[in-house]
Amino acid sequence: MIDLYWTVIPVMLVHFYASHPLARTDRARSVAVVVLTWVWSVRLTHNYFRRERWEWGKREDWRFSNMREEYGRHWWWISFFAVYACQQKCINDIFVV
Repeated sequence: MIDLYWTVIPVMLVHFYASHPLARTDRARSVAVVVLTWVWSVRLTHNYFRRERWEWGKREDWRFSNMREEYGRHWWWISFFAVYACQQKCINDIFVV
């Protein structure tokens, strides 16, 4: 699922970690990671807007619609755990050492 925050937050995080005063970095490697993150973010943003026919938040992701049909009135809490909590767990696994 492409949520718009996935196009912004990784770029903010990579700049935060690259410019942190306590960071010990290899300059070339840091620049490469920042550039690659920007390329990834621009690609993801482009795909989002292309899918939405160049309008901001025009329609709901089809997977949410499918969950609503499959689970009925309980879809909201199932989607919370299946999508949002799972993504947060994955983010924590990546960034927490």
